[in-house]
Amino acid sequence: MRRGALSRASFGDPLARLYLATFLLSLTIYSPILVLFYTGRGLSLFQILALEAFNSAVILMAEVPSGVLGDRIGLKKTMFLGYALQGVWIVILIFSHSYPLFLLGYAMLGMAIALRSGATEAWIYEFLVERGQPQLMTRAQGALWSWGLAGRIASALLSVIVVRSATDGYFVLALALSAASFFLAAVLITTIRDVRQHEVEEQPASLTLVADGVKLLRSNPKLRRIAILTVLTDPMQYALLFLYQPYFEAAGTPLPLFGIAAAAGAGVGALSARWAHRLEGRVGMRRAFLVAVIAPSLVYLLMAGFEHPYLAVALYVAGFGLMQLREPLVATMRNIHIQSYNRATALSLISMGVGAWTLGGKLLVGWIADQSLSYAFLVLGVVPLLGLALFRLSDVHLTASQASTSASAQTSS
Repeated sequence: MRRGALSRASFGDPLARLYLATFLLSLTIYSPILVLFYTGRGLSLFQILALEAFNSAVILMAEVPSGVLGDRIGLKKTMFLGYALQGVWIVILIFSHSYPLFLLGYAMLGMAIALRSGATEAWIYEFLVERGQPQLMTRAQGALWSWGLAGRIASALLSVIVVRSATDGYFVLALALSAASFFLAAVLITTIRDVRQHEVEEQPASLTLVADGVKLLRSNPKLRRIAILTVLTDPMQYALLFLYQPYFEAAGTPLPLFGIAAAAGAGVGALSARWAHRLEGRVGMRRAFLVAVIAPSLVYLLMAGFEHPYLAVALYVAGFGLMQLREPLVATMRNIHIQSYNRATALSLISMGVGAWTLGGKLLVGWIADQSLSYAFLVLGVVPLLGLALFRLSDVHLTASQASTSASAQTSS
């Protein structure tokens, strides 16, 4: 397949169907009114934030088991479970009138995210290896990310059409339409063929997969450095999603611009993710990664220093948009060092570290934001820069080890 064919893949191509499933899973029509739905059902703001914290804790606990499951039963089945459970989450929310039921729903959401995240990345890389195109990982992952962000833009527009008034009936309609989209996405996943993942004669036991993943991180200094950078340079975009509204309010930004900024940020992010491979092609992986970390950090620092009604909007759009450069690059950087048979487990171990870091980070940044938004943005901007300074990345770290190179060759042969 020619290099440009990836971006022009037809619906008959498994990657194209995965992209469409990602778009459908991102049609969260309920997003603009979810807090109103919760408060209308009797939840306090503390209870709502506690649900988010509980969700993060479930993801953290489910990361490694979900990765093992992907390596044991197959990546396609694991992805399907993740997509389907996200629809189940919405169904539970629709019928929730007590806090324990909301907690059950968020347990489903946490497991759904853990199941599909690492399995999806692993599936894309293995699929490209089978095609003899592992070098296209940044492009493929960037396209996936951009389809998801396109779904966010569509969600903002659809919510205006669907939610005619702030009543429970319209809130439930938005949730039900989103659930239908999620289940349709799960059906699409069933049409994607699974990948040939294991290059070992016998499938290892679950604990062996975990032990091998830990051993890989301990014995491979290149992957270990990339894993540490993956954790320390996370821009915590979900913290920004919670902070930008009070930031706009403090800056005196007109209310209609709140929604426009959210859509514009997602649009810029979709383009950033889509073009991450072009930046990689022009300046190389290492420099592209540096840009993807430094640029959002500088925006955070500007947000810490300036408050202006319209500049605030421009900074949010630039910051959120530039953050999306990083994920496609990181996906390529770490996958080149991982063998096929335990790819999902190893990725889940790294994701568990990111989850623990961001869980603590969100709590810390939230506490600081209560004292000063400027200090919160300052911390968000400085920490990734410190990570880059403490764990410098060189081109050597982005060269696959002999073991992983030979493993990929066996898989594609």
